[in-house]
Amino acid sequence: MKILFYKNRRAMTLIEIMCVLVIISIVTSITLPSINNFRSSERCKAEASILVSYIRQAKYQAMQDNCFKKIEFANQAEDDPNEFSVETYEGIQKTSLYAAKTDFTNWASISDEDKVTIDSSVEVDLKDFTCFNKTIYFKPDGYIYEFKNSLEDTETIISEQRIVFRYGSSAVAVDINALGVISSEAMTEEENDYFSDDYDPEGDTDEDKYNYNAADEK
Repeated sequence: MKILFYKNRRAMTLIEIMCVLVIISIVTSITLPSINNFRSSERCKAEASILVSYIRQAKYQAMQDNCFKKIEFANQAEDDPNEFSVETYEGIQKTSLYAAKTDFTNWASISDEDKVTIDSSVEVDLKDFTCFNKTIYFKPDGYIYEFKNSLEDTETIISEQRIVFRYGSSAVAVDINALGVISSEAMTEEENDYFSDDYDPEGDTDEDKYNYNAADEK
């Protein structure tokens, strides 16, 4: 019986093998982009969460310690946009933020390193972060402030600001206002295109421009 059984068995034909390969390639082409997009999104979220945690830490420590804190991002073209410092003021000027700001020698890092470094594979887009010198200040009153220019001696509560983290086709926007982090959410494809350097309003339809304007208003 065993001899007859083995004689009746046959190998897979070339057509059957090709059909299996085609099915595998179709499934792979569908699932791989989804996996890559998920990984890109998770990488952006992970790096954005580092900034979010430091903003919250600086705010609450400023209130708890009754002391000025600041977060300073890359300001010059040669600076690395993937680095920022988180500092506390240790001088005697406890009531004037302007005096503390100009007292450059008495600021000390509150992070483990002098600079907090974001993964270099993730692009940190600061083009819509318009605070002077790319610096925000935290006061004990719980609000976030900025200075409009180098001569300004009175701080101003910051307007809504956005910092974008991009990796691959994914992007996460961290939105900040005077009270802290408003949101840290993945951007839609339309928003990502709008805030990227490749955005061309002349090449869009009227409907596209309306959608971009609506995104701005939000």
